[in-house]
Amino acid sequence: MSIPAPLRGCIADARWVSERTAARLPETPGSYVVLIRFGKRLALDMPGLGNPVFARGWYAYCGSAHGPGGVRARVSRHLRHEKRLRWHVDRLTVAASEVRAAAFQGLSECDLVGGLLAVEFTVPVPGFGSSDCATCPAHLLMWGRDGKGSGSGAAAPH
Repeated sequence: MSIPAPLRGCIADARWVSERTAARLPETPGSYVVLIRFGKRLALDMPGLGNPVFARGWYAYCGSAHGPGGVRARVSRHLRHEKRLRWHVDRLTVAASEVRAAAFQGLSECDLVGGLLAVEFTVPVPGFGSSDCATCPAHLLMWGRDGKGSGSGAAAPH
């Protein structure tokens, strides 16, 4: 399955990659969005976050990479199905039916979150992925209230 056009329209100027095409991403520091699709309702045990239940649909995880290998290394890890579970988002990506990602230069992960919250995205689990952030309600967002969005396709971030 591919990313629905209205969802692609919510995130302007993104070049989406899969695990197979992640080598196209830059090895420089930057921010990224990982799109995660669940084909069915999913309940997960999340240390520190309880046992959230994720509705079927699309989610966006916003992050940043400033270490060795930059965005390419971090996003490649997120896209791999086989990996040691290190971060909360790992539990989502290994359970997902589809995972895609895009990198952004010149925007912080908080800029990405703010842009997505302004257009069709909501917070499914407060605090998810944002334990080191004083401004964002979460760095994991859900497309619309049910993971499907409304289909209006308003563009963000710029």
